[in-house]
Amino acid sequence: MTNPRDFHDDPFVRNRSTPRLVVFSGAGISAESGISTFRDANGLWEQHNIDDVCNIQTFDENYDLVHKFYNQRRVQLGTVKPNIAHETVAMWQKKYGADRVSIITANVDDLFERAGAEKVTHIHGKLTEMIVRYGEDAEHVEDIGYNAFDIEQWKLHNVRAKPNVVFFNECFRYDAERNKVPIYDHMMDVLRTLTHEDTVMVIGTSETVVPIWYYIEARPCRTVWVNPENSKHGQYDTSFIGSACRHILNIDEYLVKERME
Repeated sequence: MTNPRDFHDDPFVRNRSTPRLVVFSGAGISAESGISTFRDANGLWEQHNIDDVCNIQTFDENYDLVHKFYNQRRVQLGTVKPNIAHETVAMWQKKYGADRVSIITANVDDLFERAGAEKVTHIHGKLTEMIVRYGEDAEHVEDIGYNAFDIEQWKLHNVRAKPNVVFFNECFRYDAERNKVPIYDHMMDVLRTLTHEDTVMVIGTSETVVPIWYYIEARPCRTVWVNPENSKHGQYDTSFIGSACRHILNIDEYLVKERME
């Protein structure tokens, strides 16, 4: 059941008096830590068809395969570390405050949190969490860390579970407070507040799943693109072509400090 929330209690949304920074990240920022990007040109993710492992319409028929796949991803996540790009973005939030720096990610990993970020909006959920339903009880979210979910054991206990990852054809996600909300609710609330003093930095995304340019092109903010290839969807004010790890210190020194201080 959806639990509507008023995001105007978010300190970033309320703060319109100082220059702010929105960082939107995709799979590219975490690829540099060793996490595979969402899909290749053939529509595969780790040699699996995406529709088999990330589509709510095929979840029941592929139940065991889905859990095996996400178990592998979850265990792998525990073996990698945040990179300098995660650490620098987290540092910006700690330095300037969550009321001035909003981190929004399409990634389901927890590398921003492990780098020290205190407030991250995961628009596609979190890999370290499981949505669980015991029998006829209402579903709820449990944190299982980097552990594999024991499919067979929990079947014996009449437990139905799904990784807390938004699949294709799903419209809702569970937020940090474990409320079920529309997928892009908070992101859109943040973007609607943007002014000419604000900056949106887009890092490591193909803009295929989330067409972020479409959401920001009419906003009065400054836009920054950080990616190995130029955007195919929009003309950003500033572009850094190459990896986030390669450019992030220059971005901090010559762009973020100039805009935020």
